[in-house]
Amino acid sequence: MRRKIKKRSNNHDGLKYEVLGVALFALAILIIVSFFKSTGIIGNLLISLLTFCTGKIGCLLFAFMLIYFACINCWLRRPFMEGSRNIGVVLLFTAVLIILHQLLLPAGVSRSDAIPILYQAGLEGRGGGFLGALLSIASIYLLGRPGTIILTAALCIISLVMLTGVPFSQFLKKSAEFFVRAGSVLKTFLERILFVEEDSPEKTVKKPQEPVEKKKEEPVIVDYNTQQESEDVAEKENITEEPEIPHSQREEKVTSSSSFAAPPLSILKKPIKLKSSRLNKELIENVRILEETLNNFGIKVCVSEVHKGPAITRYEIQPAPGVKVSRIMRLADDIALSLAAPAVRIEAPIPGKAAMGIEVPNREIATVCLREILETTEFQDAASKLSIALGKDIAGNPIVADLTKMPHLLIAGATGSGKSVCLNTIICSILYKANPSEVK
Repeated sequence: MRRKIKKRSNNHDGLKYEVLGVALFALAILIIVSFFKSTGIIGNLLISLLTFCTGKIGCLLFAFMLIYFACINCWLRRPFMEGSRNIGVVLLFTAVLIILHQLLLPAGVSRSDAIPILYQAGLEGRGGGFLGALLSIASIYLLGRPGTIILTAALCIISLVMLTGVPFSQFLKKSAEFFVRAGSVLKTFLERILFVEEDSPEKTVKKPQEPVEKKKEEPVIVDYNTQQESEDVAEKENITEEPEIPHSQREEKVTSSSSFAAPPLSILKKPIKLKSSRLNKELIENVRILEETLNNFGIKVCVSEVHKGPAITRYEIQPAPGVKVSRIMRLADDIALSLAAPAVRIEAPIPGKAAMGIEVPNREIATVCLREILETTEFQDAASKLSIALGKDIAGNPIVADLTKMPHLLIAGATGSGKSVCLNTIICSILYKANPSEVK
């Protein structure tokens, strides 16, 4: 029986709170509608009373406060004046009324002259209304105008802490982090706009920032595309066109291994060269973003070199003295987010260097052709006749291996990963190093 009585009382209380919430919500809607349009004697009287007590802005704020209390009664089923958050709403409303009335005072007015001005404004329903006038007059009479400003600021802070339920120290910390991040995002956005504007042909004549940029050492950019271009130019100067050999003479040369000549490399496909100017601008922009991202976390670094490979670009960074490597390792996800990359790999340290490497996937993956590996000095100067061209590493350096040092070689991979291409590359590499009789 007692349990049933308790359940009935709980249901009765919940129903009571819901009815009160609906009534408060209806009253708030009536206030808002009456503020903009005439709604009869009751609505006009209600608006006149609220405008006199709280002013025009305070009247609307009072209506929104009633909506907040109505939601608490309907959903939470408890009195609207119960809990620290509800008290925080009332304190914030009180502080706003004082602020609205303080804004009516002209600058440099004395305390004796301020009280009549505030009182007259309260009677006319301006600012925070008559209620705001009473609170402002009391605070100015007791604390003066500076003390009133301090009081309203304290009321706002206390109300926000009570509303959010977050301690004041943590609130300051989160606010500072928010403003720092917002400032860095705004700075990055503005610098990107300025960087794009410098690319236009009309503004390339102006160079006011050149001496400023010279103060900071720019990273050394090593691009495998530029290396390949210089090698092609030197190769064109040394190449002489060979006369076409008849088919009968070719058969005679094949029979004698001593007079065998490997086919020219010109029969192989030349690599497609990408424009290095646009790529270099992207690399410089990524260097700036990388340094700013780590600087936002309190880590000062300097990007010393940038090695751009076919698929991955490695940024070599030198941390400032006292910076732990583990701190940078933990920021891999944040670095990938700032560079808009799917993932990054951090190599700490780079073997043989006093630096760390941050490997970022390229947006455009370049195709490595067999010809550009066979034309390198690494392959041409290789002594072994079983030297094979395998490709390029992260930095774009050619990889040439000796098959004699790999007696048990396994080529594995998923479908379409390039196993057959690897076998064809090995065969072609051997044919360019050994005679047909030696290959047999």
